[in-house]
Amino acid sequence: MLRQRVRELEILTVIAEALNRPLELQESLGIALSKVSELLSLHTGWVYLLNEGSGLPYLAATQNLPPGLASNPRLMSGGCYCIDTFLAGDLEGAANVNVVGCSRLAGLMGQGSGGLRYHSSIPLECGDRKLGVLNVATADWRELTASELGILRTVGDMIGLAIERARLATIAGRVRTIDECNRLARETHDALTHDLAGIVSRLESLERLLDEGPDIDRAREHLARSCEHARASLERARQSSHDLRAAPLEGRTIVEALEELALRTERESQLEITFETRGAGRRPSARIELGLYQIAQQALAAIIARDTSRNVRILLSMSLNRARLTIDDDGTAFDAGEPHGSQTLVAIAERGNAIGGRIEVAVIPGFGTRLVVAVAG
Repeated sequence: MLRQRVRELEILTVIAEALNRPLELQESLGIALSKVSELLSLHTGWVYLLNEGSGLPYLAATQNLPPGLASNPRLMSGGCYCIDTFLAGDLEGAANVNVVGCSRLAGLMGQGSGGLRYHSSIPLECGDRKLGVLNVATADWRELTASELGILRTVGDMIGLAIERARLATIAGRVRTIDECNRLARETHDALTHDLAGIVSRLESLERLLDEGPDIDRAREHLARSCEHARASLERARQSSHDLRAAPLEGRTIVEALEELALRTERESQLEITFETRGAGRRPSARIELGLYQIAQQALAAIIARDTSRNVRILLSMSLNRARLTIDDDGTAFDAGEPHGSQTLVAIAERGNAIGGRIEVAVIPGFGTRLVVAVAG
C-alpha cells in the first residue's frame, strides 16, 4: 500500500509539473491523460472542453483512441451522454460519482471498440465555471475506490486551474498587444509631429534665403536636406505601421534582429552604426527580447530625428541571467530639456519598466550620450 501511495504521488507530481510548465494546453492535457491512464491501469482517454464563445464541446486531447473512434472523427464530435449530464449539473450525482456508459462506444463492434465498453467521467471546473470533461476508458466496468476517486478529483482540479490560467494568459496577452499598439501609435504621432516641425523649419529657412538673394547653391542645399528629411520621416512612418501589424522580431533572435535594425537604419540615414555583442549567456525571454529591440528602435529614431549625431554604437552584452543594451551616440538625442527628447525618455522608460529593466542615461565627456538598459532575464 505504501508503494502504491508513493507511485500515486509521483504521478500526481508529474501531472502538476506538466500543467505548470509553459507548454501548449493540448500538450499539457496529453501528458495528464497519459499519467492518469497509467495511474489507474487504464488504456484510453480523451478530454472535451467547452468553447468559451459558443459553449459547445470540442475534442481537446486524446490518448490511445480505439480504431473505431480514431478512424471516425465524426463520432468524437458533438454531444454525448457524459457531456449532456455534465452540462445539466448531474455528473456529480451519478453512480460512483462519475462512471457512465459511453454512448460513443455503444455503436462500435468487435475490434473497432478496442474492447472498451465504459468510461469514467471527471468534471473539469474552476469555481463556478464549467470547463469540460476528462474521460478515461476501460473494457470492464469496475467501481472506483475512494482513493482513486480522490486522485481523479485532484487531477480534475489541477486541469481546471491550468485551463483557467491559460485563458487568463490569453486575455493578458491581448491586453499587452493593445497596450503595445497604443504605445506605438503614440510614438508614431510624436515622431511625425517632430519630423514635420523640422521640415517646416527647414522650408522656412529656405524661404528666408530666397528673400535675401538668389543664392541658388545654398537654396538647393536647403531643399535637398528638406527632401531627405521628409523621405526619412516617411520611411519611419512606414516602419511604425509595419510594427503595428507584425511581430518585430519575426522569429529571429535578438542578436539577428538588432544587427538587421542597425544595417537598415544605416542605409536609411546618414548615421554610421556599429553593432557588437558580448557574452554567450542563455537567450532572454521573448518578452525581454522584444522590449530591448523596441527600445533600440525608439533610441535610433530619436537620434535620427534630433539630427545632431553621425556615429552610433550599439552593444548587447549577455551573461548567464542578465542582458544589457548600451547605445552610444555623438549627439544630444536624449536631451530631457527638449520636448521630443523628454517624450523619448518617457517612452523608453515605459518599455524598460514593462520588462523589469533599469534605464540609465548619461553624457559622455567629449563624445555624446549613452543609454543603458539592464535587465535580468
